[in-house]
Amino acid sequence: MSQIKPLEGELFSPGYGLAICLLLILLYTRRLYGVTSPHIPKLPPGPRSLPLIGNLHQIPRQNHWKTVQQWHEIYGPIISFRLGQRVAVSLGSHWAARQLLSRRGNACDSRPRLVVAGDCINKGLHPFLLPYGSRWRLHHRIQLELLAPHRIRSYRSLQDIESRQLLYDMLSSNDFSSHLRRYTASLVFTLAYGKRIDTLDREEINEAHQITEKVAQAANQMGNLVVEAFPVLDYLPGFLAPWRRIGNQFYERTLSFFTHQMLQGQRSPTWNWTKHVIEMKESETLDTKEIAYLLGALYEGGSETTAAAIEIFVLACVLHPECVKHAQIELDQVVGSNRLPCFSDKAHLSYICAFTKEVLRWRPLTPLGVPHAPTQDIDFLGYHIPAGTTIFPNNWTIDQDNEVFEDSCAFRPSRWLEEPSLPLSTFGFGRRACVGKVLAENSLYLVISRLLWGYNISRAVENGLKVHVDPWNMKQGIISAPAPFRADFQVRSEDHGAVIKFEWESAEKDGDLIMSKINSAVEK
Repeated sequence: MSQIKPLEGELFSPGYGLAICLLLILLYTRRLYGVTSPHIPKLPPGPRSLPLIGNLHQIPRQNHWKTVQQWHEIYGPIISFRLGQRVAVSLGSHWAARQLLSRRGNACDSRPRLVVAGDCINKGLHPFLLPYGSRWRLHHRIQLELLAPHRIRSYRSLQDIESRQLLYDMLSSNDFSSHLRRYTASLVFTLAYGKRIDTLDREEINEAHQITEKVAQAANQMGNLVVEAFPVLDYLPGFLAPWRRIGNQFYERTLSFFTHQMLQGQRSPTWNWTKHVIEMKESETLDTKEIAYLLGALYEGGSETTAAAIEIFVLACVLHPECVKHAQIELDQVVGSNRLPCFSDKAHLSYICAFTKEVLRWRPLTPLGVPHAPTQDIDFLGYHIPAGTTIFPNNWTIDQDNEVFEDSCAFRPSRWLEEPSLPLSTFGFGRRACVGKVLAENSLYLVISRLLWGYNISRAVENGLKVHVDPWNMKQGIISAPAPFRADFQVRSEDHGAVIKFEWESAEKDGDLIMSKINSAVEK
């Protein structure tokens, strides 16, 4: 695989500096001669902005969603602000997000143009970033076919095998983050390409994770953020646009990885998503790059987001042992100690289901939300939202709304039992909602129930003292996950340990055979 040079040193490279200087001269000249950003009447309220830069100076690079939450506290559930040339609207209540993004037809189903993340790094190929239109609808139909309810039911057998290995691996190592990453990567990789990832040192895990990490790093780099705020910079010649060179490096590496895995999937002796997509009539108008990106995006999104959610679950466990105890009491009553929890137990494990929902609410995976963009001007609750506005369903503010979630900062699974109709914003809104929602929910249920069944999860101990864990220290990236922390996993009893060993040692581990059975189940 090709290598990308580290980004250190690029932050204030001569190319970025000169580009920004030219931008400032251009903007100053425009303002000097009275050419300013047009005034948009009846925008939602928000913080006062400065000429040219808008509110960029007020938004920190770390935990920026908390700043936007503070603005919501001042200006209400629907606010606006400016990011350089861009107008942004943030929705701080679930009601507002649902009304605008889910009940306005396709008016808000597009995505804003992203110069670096969309055009430079992915060349407009990433399905997640496609604008609303015929191309996106085609990709969406293919994704829905792969994730149809009858197919997702057949995938449970693979989730069962991968979670058995996860429990077994945890018997000999507390490196939960690596084992969780293997679990989520192997699950989606096997579905996408027909090949299990059974060890931590497999290149597929490391390469995909590095690509995701470095793309997030690039997207959060100050120079690139300036380009997103002022898309006019993209018209500069190449020697003044280092983001294009960096984007090309990422694109070549990502495309190489996705294409290589797609070719491997085609050669697999058994059914997988790659083979299925290539044989679909809908794929006849897609070229090789588009198919590679479609499959790669499913793998990338399905593995990274689920791994982050389970890490948040572990964080909740070490900080709230009383909730762990409550969950284990329910598991002991429903399941006992002689077998693993399974999907048929779910209807009887109400606290486990509540625990899972609270994990997703307590620390949102995408705190500021996944941006939408209206394709036409919209009038909403007396406000005017122009076409092309970047609209954020602000999950952090939505999920920390004390009017909806009493004592919202607290981790309290019981709230979902007391009020089952509480809203959950994790999987998005409207037609752009996560197509893998049910697959992700199944994975989270099975892993969370089995880890709580088999292990006592607590703070790590060093020199006789519990190691401190910061509940608010989250990594900044495309997906928000806890910063690295330590946890102690101790098997609950000899009986639990014996079941874990037996279930893994007696399991069918042959990926080809597992996938053949999945295909047979779907075709019945």
